[in-house]
Order: sequence, then C-alpha cells, then structure tokens
Amino acid sequence: MDIGLLLSPKEPPPPEPEWSEQETDVLHLTDENFKTILKKKKSALVFFYAPCKKFNSMNKFTEFFIRVWSL
Repeated sequence: MDIGLLLSPKEPPPPEPEWSEQETDVLHLTDENFKTILKKKKSALVFFYAPCKKFNSMNKFTEFFIRVWSL
C-alpha cells in the first residue's frame, strides 16, 4: 500500500459527462424521439443498451460508430 497517498490525499477528478450529453455524430435516441428520428433516416444502425455504472464505456462505442459511419 502506498502510504504517500494517505499522507497527502488529492481530490478526485470531476466526473465525466454522460455520453449522451457529449457532442458527437452519434444520435442518442430516447422514448420521445425514437420513432421521429428513425422515420427521417433511410437506414440506421441502432444500439440498444441498459445503462450500468460498472460498464459505462460508451465513448468506445461512440468512436466505433463514427468510424464505421465514415466508411
């Protein structure tokens, strides 16, 4: 155990913003906008998920979808 951390604790970093609140090319569909947005698109890749703090790594999914969409 690193005793230096106990002797001079630092404040934790600020929490990261929710992935749905970040500016990206990926659309965040909700119950309110799901049908409206999909009616406007010729085709769409939709990713369904259940939010979970333990596996909250949506940035990786966002990067993946942007790369695939750019092909």
